[in-house]
Amino acid sequence: MQSGEGGDPSSRAVANYTKKEQLKEVAVFMALVLIEYSNSENLKAAVHENTSLKASQSFIAEAVRLTSLDLHPILLVATAIWIALTITAIARHRIIPRWMLDAMGIWAAGRMSLDFILINGLIFHPGLIQPSVLLSQILIYLPFFAITWGWIFYRLDRVHTGKSASIITMSHVGPTRTAQTYDYYHATFNAIINKGGAKITGMNRTGLIATLIFDTMLLCLYALMITRLFQLIKPPI
Repeated sequence: MQSGEGGDPSSRAVANYTKKEQLKEVAVFMALVLIEYSNSENLKAAVHENTSLKASQSFIAEAVRLTSLDLHPILLVATAIWIALTITAIARHRIIPRWMLDAMGIWAAGRMSLDFILINGLIFHPGLIQPSVLLSQILIYLPFFAITWGWIFYRLDRVHTGKSASIITMSHVGPTRTAQTYDYYHATFNAIINKGGAKITGMNRTGLIATLIFDTMLLCLYALMITRLFQLIKPPI
């Protein structure tokens, strides 16, 4: 049996490609951890400064306190352990198990969904939080939303099937070019910044459901931003 150094060049290329792609995923998750840390710290400060939010017994207020005060430190420890394990694997030149990356992806998708519910719920309780604070929450949430959805599309289209354009297609990627990791994140950021930019289209049932959820959540975020901006500029009665 040949050693790793003298093996088939194509096998070594695949291994190097896998490691390179995994390093990109690790970088993505580290960025998500930093964004979510900023988001939770911002919300925690709002809880400490707002007596209504601190004293309210409503479901939304309790959920905000739970995520920002109780779960936040636990998640910090868990993500720190995950980062330590992945860095150890990278330092030892080992392939990171797929389940470790998927576990962080599930965390990111779950956190994205939870924050989406909280942000939407707070709009029905305007007295709990200042409009400027919630607007800053939305602005912090947008890159988290875009990066997480970029990873979801990448995971479904590239990692799950082994090739691009099998689950979704992106308008900025021509039929003669294979989609790269960057393209998935470029498409989701473009969908937020420029509605006339890169378009994501589902190619089968999974892709259609994923793009429908993405577009629906994005429309809700636009509506929330417009509502909060209106509350900020509306003169006091």
